[in-house]
Amino acid sequence: MRSTMSIAVIAVFLLLASIQAAFPQTESNPSFKVMTLNIRNGTLDSDQNRWENRLPLVVEILERYEPEIIGWQEMLDFQRGAILDEIPEYESYGRGRDRGDVGEGCFIFYRPGRLEFQEGGTFWLSETPDDRGSIGWDAAVSRICTWVRFRDLETDRMFYFYNAHFDNEGIIARLESAKLVLERIEARTYPYPVILTGDFNSGEGSEPILLLDDSLVDTFDIVHTEDEDAGTYNGFAGAVNGEKIDYIYADSGFDVIDSEVIRDAIDGRYPSDHFPVLAEILIRP
Repeated sequence: MRSTMSIAVIAVFLLLASIQAAFPQTESNPSFKVMTLNIRNGTLDSDQNRWENRLPLVVEILERYEPEIIGWQEMLDFQRGAILDEIPEYESYGRGRDRGDVGEGCFIFYRPGRLEFQEGGTFWLSETPDDRGSIGWDAAVSRICTWVRFRDLETDRMFYFYNAHFDNEGIIARLESAKLVLERIEARTYPYPVILTGDFNSGEGSEPILLLDDSLVDTFDIVHTEDEDAGTYNGFAGAVNGEKIDYIYADSGFDVIDSEVIRDAIDGRYPSDHFPVLAEILIRP
């Protein structure tokens, strides 16, 4: 069940709606598409959901929707390489969450024809965020957030992109991870606009999401204010009525043009046990 919107959140919706009217998309200020997807660790499944069978489905989704930037979660390096081999128009940034740059990563893909990499980094969602491989609070495993500062080649404007994966077991860890991510965003070097994507393992109305809602805007909620079936975890079965745990957030430096949970099945199968989430956004002048 979706959380009741506060007066403050409704005010943000109305403000962004007025901003959209004031700053429409133009040839000199085109929109771009952002996607987030928990790709599912490529070593965990057998039979029809093993990685070799899912790779063509992932590629088809990317070619169908053509996002300029993607935040991945649970991605292993061989999955990253396999997708880039199929779609070389993307470049990537990121690392594994474990010591030695191995393990699951929150990799960021981008199209260099539109976005220019400026700088980036990774921090750990723990009490010691600069300690590689550290495990925070009551988390089961190490978790990370990877970030990049981009220059949009079409508009010559800068923005930050953060991509995180919160723990699936640690209740305290999820809340503290949200706090840490917001602290790092607040402490960024330049006051450029911010996008945050991720699998936060937290449904709407949970403490971590309410905390993020206080500082950023959920792009899906901007477009689908009354959608009750917004579940993003499908378990390879296409379920739509679960909780929304995958998000694309943006701050007031962006206008939200459109957003959707992509539930496309290809030959009755899905590219991951999560649905991709897509948003079309516009950098404000």
